[in-house]
Amino acid sequence: MRRINTATKVGKVNMPAPLSKEFALLLVLLVAAVWVAVAFAQEVIFTQQLNAQAADLQRQNAAITAANSGYLRDLSASSTGATAGEDARQHGYARPDEKVYVVGGPAPAATPAVVKVAVKTKTNGGARQYGLWVSLGRWIADFWHR
Repeated sequence: MRRINTATKVGKVNMPAPLSKEFALLLVLLVAAVWVAVAFAQEVIFTQQLNAQAADLQRQNAAITAANSGYLRDLSASSTGATAGEDARQHGYARPDEKVYVVGGPAPAATPAVVKVAVKTKTNGGARQYGLWVSLGRWIADFWHR
């Protein structure tokens, strides 16, 4: 028969040390798992930002393409001379055989001149002080914004 030796010290039975190899390994694995999770989250956020920027750039490209096609139509129309009559009409010209009607509203009525009436006011010390505080506040604001 074999004897079993138990290690006992003052009432404690085989208590592992606080910083055992297993605990250290568990701590290292936990730190590695947190590091991988944070790296993955950063990549996901970065990818979402890039996708948003790409979608914005695609919208801008579509708007620029539409504007360019409009410019090309205008250029082709002006190079063939189709817009010459329209441009002339916009600048006040008309063909000799055309009748031109100008549509406008009635002339605005003349408004009577406004007469300013000067009103004398009393100046007292309180009003002068208020003006001093207002001018001091404006001076501080102007000084601050320089």
